[in-house]
Amino acid sequence: TMGCTASSHIAVVTGGANFAASYNFNSIGVAELLIDRAGGHVTTLAASLLDCSAFVGCIIGMLTFGYLGDRFGPRRALALTLAISTLGAAMSGLTAGVDGSNIEASIIAWRVMLGIGLGGAYPLSATLAYESVSDEDAYRASSADRQKSAELKVAYANFWQCVAVEALYCITLVVLALPGS
Repeated sequence: TMGCTASSHIAVVTGGANFAASYNFNSIGVAELLIDRAGGHVTTLAASLLDCSAFVGCIIGMLTFGYLGDRFGPRRALALTLAISTLGAAMSGLTAGVDGSNIEASIIAWRVMLGIGLGGAYPLSATLAYESVSDEDAYRASSADRQKSAELKVAYANFWQCVAVEALYCITLVVLALPGS
């Protein structure tokens, strides 16, 4: 793995999971603005359902994947949450380009699935980050130092949520600046 430690691999995975969760939770609001700017119209009811659908799924995911992480291990459960959220994000994006009368209902359903995956990612990424303090480091450090190191790893994983929101708006500005947008 070219010099990457297990701890740095876990930091990338947990940070990436939190980045994806925050990006996907916030992207629907930007999408609604872009639809309006392009001359489309999202009704107030549809906007409300689109906005909350991922959060409904998130609650289900948090409750479900916390248990699955305890039962099968946080790594396996996190891999499953990432697969579910990837499928939900891809299908909600692909559904948006299909002509038909139930596009909004389909996007809402896929965003619930997206939310299930993202909701599971939060507790599992925190667990993995916390537990990633190596046994060697734990042996050398005092109990208080080990606790501090583990908490910093969780904070690092959660930091990427802020970066995701900034990245979303920077990408949106670039898209709006493109000719014909």
